[in-house]
Formats: sequence, C-alpha cells, structure tokens
Amino acid sequence: MGKAKSVGGLGFREFESFNTALLAKQAWRIIQKPLSLASQVLKVKYFPTTEFMKAKDRWLPIPTSYKVQSVSQILPRDANVASVINHTMKEWKKELVKEIFGEAEADTIIKIPISSTGVEDKLIWVGTKDGVFTVKSAYHLQKELNALRFVQPSSAITNKIEWTNCWNFQIPNAVKTFLWRACLESLSTRFNLVKKQICESSKCPICLSEAETMIHILWNCPSAMDVWSRGPAGLQKSSIRPGNFGDLLEALISTCDQDTIELFAFATRNIWHRRNLFIFENSFIHPCEVMQTAKKSLKEFKAAQPKFITSSQGMIEEDWLWKPPPPEAQGALYAVDLAIELGCSSIILEGDSLSIVKCLQQPVVRWDRVGMILNDTKSKLSGLISCDVLFVKRAANVYAHQLAKAALSIPEDVVALVVSPESLHSVTFDDV
Repeated sequence: MGKAKSVGGLGFREFESFNTALLAKQAWRIIQKPLSLASQVLKVKYFPTTEFMKAKDRWLPIPTSYKVQSVSQILPRDANVASVINHTMKEWKKELVKEIFGEAEADTIIKIPISSTGVEDKLIWVGTKDGVFTVKSAYHLQKELNALRFVQPSSAITNKIEWTNCWNFQIPNAVKTFLWRACLESLSTRFNLVKKQICESSKCPICLSEAETMIHILWNCPSAMDVWSRGPAGLQKSSIRPGNFGDLLEALISTCDQDTIELFAFATRNIWHRRNLFIFENSFIHPCEVMQTAKKSLKEFKAAQPKFITSSQGMIEEDWLWKPPPPEAQGALYAVDLAIELGCSSIILEGDSLSIVKCLQQPVVRWDRVGMILNDTKSKLSGLISCDVLFVKRAANVYAHQLAKAALSIPEDVVALVVSPESLHSVTFDDV
C-alpha cells in the first residue's frame, strides 16, 4: 500500500521515509536561508564550528558519485572548477576540458551552461521541474533509495511497468481504477473466488470452457471477441494473446493510438458490467450495444472536459538525471546577444516554445536547469530601450525552425546574416 499508484500501489505514505523527507525540508531551509533565526539556532547547537554542507568534488552531474573519475596530470590537486572556465568570455576552456577529462565527462561538462551575467552559484533541487524543494519529491526519492538499498526487484527506477500509464489517460477515474485493478488481477473473477474458497468452480460463467481470469473474460472469451470485432481496426485485427491483462494493456499501448486505448478502457469496463448483469440478473447485452455504449460514453466524457495537458504525478524517474537546458532557451539568449552585438536597442523576440516565452514575459525567477539561461536573457533584455517577447506557432515560421534544425549539425557557433542555405530556399518562398 505504501507504493505509488504508478507502480501498482495505493499511494499511502510510509512514515519513516516521510519523516526523513520532513527532515530534508529543514536541511533545505538551512541551506537556502542560512541567516534565518532557525538556521542560526540549529548552527549554534549542532555545527557551531563549520558549515552545514561542504561540497567536496561533487560538482559533475553524472550519478552516482557525482565526482570526476578521470585522473589529471595537468592541473594541481587543489585546482577548482574555475581553473577550466574562461572568465572573460564566460565559457568553458573547451580544449583544456577535453585534454583533462575523459570523453564522456568532457562532453557533460561542456554542456553545463555558464552564466553570461556572472550570477552566483546556487543549489537547486533536481527532483522538481522548477528547482524548488518539496516534501513530496523528497519522499519519493527516499523510497527509491530504500528500494535500491534492499535491491527490490520491482523498483520503479529500473523497470517501470508500462500499464501504469493508465493513470495518465483522459478517461474517468472510475475507468482508470477498473483498469488498474484488472491489471493487478484483483477483481472478483471466478478464478479469484475459487482461490478464496468462495466459489467451487473457476469456469467462465458465459462460455463455460476456460477458467475465468481477467484476460479471459475481457479478451479471450468468445463473448468478448464479439465485442472487439465491432471496435476499431487496431482491436479487430489484433492477434495478441498475452498471459495476463497487464501484458495485454502494455502491448496495446505500444501499438495503438491514444484514442483506441481510451475506447478499449471504456469497452473493457462495459464487458465486465455485462458479465455482472448476466450472473446476477440473467441479462445479456448484445456486443454491438456494448461497443456503441463505450464509444458514446467516451465522446460525452471528452466533450465535457476542459482543454488541458495532463502530466505524470508518479515516481521520480529521469527528473533526477541532469539534462542540458533546452535549445529553445539557449536560442533566445543567443538571439539577444546577437541583437546587442549589432547595436540594436529595440527588438522583437519571437519563439515557438510557449513555456519559454511565458517565462521570459513573467518576472518569476526560476532555479531549475533552464532558470539561469532565462535569468541571463531577462537581464540583458532589461538593458534595451524596448523589447517584446512574442509566441509564434511553428507553422507560422517554418524557415526559422528548419534553420535551427540545420544548425544542430554545425559543431561551432556560426552567424550568417545574408547567406541562406540552398536547402531552405523553397521554405523561404513558402513563408513569404
């Protein structure tokens, strides 16, 4: 029950890990606000002669040691990170980095952005998208660390079960819960009732030929096949015969589009409802009506929903792994630098990344992996007489998009104000 819903649990908090997360919150406050009264009191009592946290060599964003593994004979042993930074150009000394570190480490180091405005270093929490510490993210991290420590085979870090994506489907919560319970084989099938000694026979009450498991009653039973033959082509022609319902859902997720999967969810629940009506009321719904009801229910549900983008709320996964800032953010900074270099005092900055544009338009300070780039861009924009940051759909500026894609293959920074690549001539005329 203490596991997250994304890995088949109920999402209840485990007290020991939750208490550890609460302690981590106090530690984070001490780090972020060392001059606060609470921080000063704790310092006098617990660490009066030293700082709360001293980072030693842990600066490389490569788990799990976060330390440099390459042995350097060029720099002295007491050298620091500043030794490989060009403070005048505000960039890495790339040739020196490649000479000192291994290929993988050098590649990672060069991708770490350096502030062009000289802001001070700041500790950020990598467990959340905005870099702000939350007890929830710390709790999930602690659970993952515990799973690694005790080598649990079902750890969500290494093998996340794909059928748990059902929690992200745009379907009613009741249907999500049904899929989840079906994947866990926790519904009251005859097979499960026999195991609990509630029922004598495990035979399917409809076909009377095989044991009634979830995969049988919802997929393999002839009565279920009649329903799927009335569905979309992806379900009609499917030859998948998995061992359990969870494997079936995984296979369909990998081969069918989202609309088909959502219809499948409604239809399976209707098949289960039909099975219950047959047992308790001796009533059997026609396969066409089962599928039509599923399509109608899905259509009505989607029509009643506001337009929004869903996001995963499950276990921490790749968020804990450092990634370089997105190219859209770096592109905005490069564009502003170029405008200032050309002597422009009033500019209009357009971009097709709505999230980046909104961040540049708003005064909110972010401290995630893209925050420093955005803060540098805002700082430089504030020095101009006037500037407008506008969102433009990608389809409205195909040339810029194709030019950005072409630039990815160029190893060094190149600025061309007149010359247009021949491969983009047709795109130029389309935009005009």
